[in-house]
Parts: sequence; C-alpha cells; structure tokens
Amino acid sequence: MAELEVGFVEDCAPALLTAPNLPTKFGGRPAWLNFEQLPTKEQLTCTCGATLRFLFQVYSGGLYKGDQNYHRCVFVFVCPNASTCNNPGRQGGFRAFRQTLPRQNKYFHEVSDATDDASGTFKQLPDVRLCYACGMPASKSCSRCHKRHYCSRDHQRWHWLHGHKDECTADCTGYADLVSVEPAEFLFPERLLVLEPIKTNTGDSDDDDDDDDDETLDGLDDDDDTTTKKKHDDDDDDDDDDDDMHSELQQIAKENPNLAPVAANTSTEFDKMIKKFRKALADEPDQVLRYQQGGKPLWIGSRVPEEHDISPCPTCGAMREFEFELLPQILPTVEVSTTAADFGVLAVYTCPNSCDTANTDALEEIVWHNPVTRNSTEPLSS
Repeated sequence: MAELEVGFVEDCAPALLTAPNLPTKFGGRPAWLNFEQLPTKEQLTCTCGATLRFLFQVYSGGLYKGDQNYHRCVFVFVCPNASTCNNPGRQGGFRAFRQTLPRQNKYFHEVSDATDDASGTFKQLPDVRLCYACGMPASKSCSRCHKRHYCSRDHQRWHWLHGHKDECTADCTGYADLVSVEPAEFLFPERLLVLEPIKTNTGDSDDDDDDDDDETLDGLDDDDDTTTKKKHDDDDDDDDDDDDMHSELQQIAKENPNLAPVAANTSTEFDKMIKKFRKALADEPDQVLRYQQGGKPLWIGSRVPEEHDISPCPTCGAMREFEFELLPQILPTVEVSTTAADFGVLAVYTCPNSCDTANTDALEEIVWHNPVTRNSTEPLSS
C-alpha cells in the first residue's frame, strides 16, 4: 500500500493549469494528456442525455510501472443535473477516464530537451479539435477562420461574444487555438490541487471508542469507588466530546450546505461515522483530496461499495483498486454552489496495472459516489 498523500487548493496563474504543465487541478477545462485518446461523445453523455462537465483531474506520472505510464492522468466528469443524476453508488452521474503516455511522445518535452522558453509549451501542437469554450472534443468550427472549434452552438456564441468577434482571422494560431484560459459561467472555478505526503490518522481505527466502551473490569470489586469514579469521569468526557462534536457539526453545516443535513439528522451510528471522518481530517482540516494507491477510502456516509460493485479492468482483467478520492470540502473551498454540483465523497477505483491503453479510446474507470447518509439505503435530504 502506497503512502497517503493529501491535496490542498492553491491559486495560481491560469496558464500554469494548461496541458503542458501536467497539472492536478479542479475545474476549468480539462488539461488533456493524450490527444489521441479523448473520450467519445457517447462516453461524455450522461444517461439522462446531458453532456457531462469536467470536474477535476489527478496527474500521477511515474507512479505506475511501465514506460506507457511515464505520464498518467485520470479525469473525472459530472452530470450538470446535480439534483437528479448524482445518485449514491457506482457512477451516479459521475465518470472517470484514464489517459497515459510514454516518456517519448510527440506532445510534451522531456526535462532534457526543454528549455526555459519551452517550459509550459507543447513540443508539437496537437492536431485535434477541442471546444475553445469548454475543452471538450468539438464537431463544429468557425465558418470564417476555421481555426476555432466548438462542441455546441451555445459555446460558439459564448466565444463570439467573449473575444472571437474581434480576433477572427485566417491567422489564428498558437496554443490558444486549442482552448481558452478565460473563465466561463458554465465551468467550475479553476484551482490548482497540490498533493503532499502525510503521516496521520487515516480513520481506520474507528472501533477504538467501541473497544473502550466494552472493556470489562475483571478482577475488581463491584464497590471499587476509584473504578466507579473513573468510569463516571470517562462518561462525562464522552458527553463533552459528543457536545463538542455536535457544535462542530453545526458549524460545518453552516459553512458547507452540502453537509447541512448532518446536524439535523444525528444518530449514534451516524455520529460515529462523522466522528471518524472528522478525526481523519483533524491534522490537515483544509485537505480536499486524498491519494493512496491500493489504500482504503475515507467514507462520510454508509453507502459503500461491496466487492461485486467494483468490476475488474476490462482490458487486463485485474481487479480495480482504490486510487484517490475528492472530499465534499472542495465545494465551499472553491465557492461552488450545491445547485451546480452536490456530492459527498467521490472515490475513484482504477486498474492496478494501469494497463496499456495505446489501442483504445480513453479507458473508463469507476467512480463511487458516497453521499452523506444516516443509513445504508437513503441519502439525507435537506
């Protein structure tokens, strides 16, 4: 099992979040890795018929064996109909796609052949049509310059009103011909995600409190005043902890609407679940991403996958394993409203071999949506 890393949100210049810089990031446009393995239109369409929106991506080059994984990135998308499609369980309005590239490739510089001037630039500009507005595969082009491409009329109209009307010429060239770096209302706020190793409580020891409660006082007399007093003191401490936890849950609900139902729907088991979640985040409360190949997800609700829910890799047959998860704290951190996106924990399971995808489209992996719940069958409702 790999070491746990946790991710934090950082601001940076938008240009640093483009594909040649190989970012791990939330929001904006996808910084594609392999332009010959883009998801298809069908893959980027939700079961409700809506086109998925890019949510975040995690770059993990060099962490998996094989030269084909010298560069590696997983992209996660979400259905825009958050209130109806982002259901608990597998997928539930979310999709994840894996792309890889070998060290020698035509798009990105190696450290040895990149100069200061080449840093953050393509070695060869990809010959691909991407929507200038959202970065998705595009099927339409500007009828005047034929250099700007779009996935829809709406996005073409947006760009025409946000600069292309003034710049439209047959000489439109350069990296900007792939995607814009300008913010748009149909994109999530773009932020850099920085991963750092951490040695802390992962929350797996959630049974410790139960063990303490079940301890027997073998060999002690029933009328041992010292033991009785200690037991009462411990009970008082537990009551204080529960009061503190409830107060903190109220504060969390106030700061994060996505977790608002927590404070109003408490039970002993649910409190323990939230307590475990909080305990795991206590050392680094600002974390929004957790990365650990082969590790265990940190759940916030009780709807967790069974073994049969995580299917094997369709390419090599290996059982997928947990790789990373996005926490709901990301939403208030980047100021995303729950009408635009609403989720608990998003856990991503991927092929442990990160098998070669050279002859396939972008390979789809598994996203498990773990919403804030008070029981195993019903998500909380506000």
